[in-house]
This record gives sequence, C-alpha cells and structure tokens, in this order.
Amino acid sequence: MTVIGLHIQDPDRQPQGNEAFTQAMYQFLPQPVILPSVSNGELLRFGRFDHYTLQHNRHVATAMDLPSEPEILAYLKLMSKDITAPRYFKAKSFFIKEHFTLEQVQVVGAKVAEIPQNNIWFLINTEQGKIQEVVKNATAYVHRDVLLDFSIHYEGSPDQSEVDTGMKYLYELWDTIEFMDGGQSYQNYPDLDVQDHLERFYKSNLPRLIQSKIKWDPTNYFQAKLSLPVNIKG
Repeated sequence: MTVIGLHIQDPDRQPQGNEAFTQAMYQFLPQPVILPSVSNGELLRFGRFDHYTLQHNRHVATAMDLPSEPEILAYLKLMSKDITAPRYFKAKSFFIKEHFTLEQVQVVGAKVAEIPQNNIWFLINTEQGKIQEVVKNATAYVHRDVLLDFSIHYEGSPDQSEVDTGMKYLYELWDTIEFMDGGQSYQNYPDLDVQDHLERFYKSNLPRLIQSKIKWDPTNYFQAKLSLPVNIKG
C-alpha cells in the first residue's frame, strides 16, 4: 500500500505558484518511511514520491534525490513500446457536489478496507479555490461548481483471473459510493460504462464545443467512443 503526496512543478510555467503548497506538503510528509503492514505483511510506504516514474531504480525519492533535467530527458529517450508491459486499465469517476455525514463516509471506508489487491487506486482532487473563480463558459472545463473530483482506477496484469477479481471489487466499490455522484464526470477519465457522457462531461458548454468541432473537424476525422460528435442525434 502506498500513501503519497505527489507534486510535479514546471519552473518555466510556475516559478513561484506552488511554493507554499510544496512547503506545506514537505512538512506533512517530512521524510519517506517504510513500515511493515499490520494486515498482510507487505510494505507500507508513507512519504513523498517526486517524479517517481522517472527514477531509474524506482526507489522512494526525496526532493534531493531528483535526477537532473538532462538525466530525465536521456531516460525518456530510452522509453519505447518495446520495453512496455501489457496491462489492463479501468477508470471510473464523478464530481462530488455535497458534504456527507460521518455515517456515510464510514460505510465507504468499510468497503475501501476490503480492497483485494494492490492495484486499485483512489484519487481525490479538490475543485475549489481558483478553479471556482472561473465562470463555466470561459473554457471547455465546465466543472466550476463542485467540491471534489473522485476517481477509482484498476490497473493490473492482463491475466484474466486477476482482472476478474479486481473488476469485481471495483464495481462493488462503485455501487457503494454512487450516492456521492454529483452528475458530472471529468472527460479525461474515459469510462465506456457512461451512457450520458456528453452531458456529464460538458453540460452547458456542449453546444458551443460541437460548433467548434464542426469548424475544425467537419468530417469527424478525429473520433473515439466518447469524443465530441459533429451533431447530436435526437
């Protein structure tokens, strides 16, 4: 199990924008600590992972351990499809618009504790502060009136028995947390289970986005299962 604070900052675009957040995170997670889990003996990693995926030996990194930019670029140049491993990935998400009672959160927590494998991810992003200061129709991102973005990911080996176990739990967890669903979803977490994806992704911005699609891609050359159409079928 891994409990992390992950922070990646581009100094060219945000030279000072996240300094306060960085310092607060380092105070909360001052040094990585590895402890044995009390449940099944596996390691519990609690600490910071800075550019974790770019570490050559995949060790727990501190801020001082980060490779230099030339080292990162050299490593990225070596990455190709030949060195990748097949994987199965499934994500489901929604935005949360309401506060919940302690009893409701405890029900969800009990289900989370039943996680069967080490390849289910929970991601909770805050959607408040500066995000809510932008009006809904200013950009394609319409989700300006929500509190949190909640998503769950399953990622694992294509081995069918492992996939079956992971997906069974993912859908059981989804049934448990569905009462939190605020009726919106983030379009960068594609989920083929969603039937009303255009409404959930774009809400009131949908008509204007379709007009942009018609202007720049009138033949619908760029298309996918959940992509913007050139028209809405009645």
